[in-house]
Amino acid sequence: MVKLDYEELQRVFNQGRQEYSLIPESEWISVDGKSLKNTVTNYDNAKQNLINCVSAFSHQRKLVLGVKMMENKHESEINVVRELIELLDLTGVVFTFDALHCQKKPCQRSLIQVMTI
Repeated sequence: MVKLDYEELQRVFNQGRQEYSLIPESEWISVDGKSLKNTVTNYDNAKQNLINCVSAFSHQRKLVLGVKMMENKHESEINVVRELIELLDLTGVVFTFDALHCQKKPCQRSLIQVMTI
């Protein structure tokens, strides 16, 4: 089994993405978390722990703009998404999220304007 330092991977990736940090206004950015199945512990137990990779993807550029790693038993994806958005420091872009992030508290931040269709 290969052991990766996910914190280091996150740091290096986000440093490298700064080369592409000029993101124009009205760009569409999708934010979503994916489980890294090779990190599951207690696989046959209801109290599984694993690492998730939360990423921000630019549709126009077809490029991942940033990532944040999280352990599901120690952090909330809602908080990690907020941190990732702050890290990206984008203005005038449109973010899309899955239903997990359509709650009043995360959407009340002035950082995110919510449009309902």
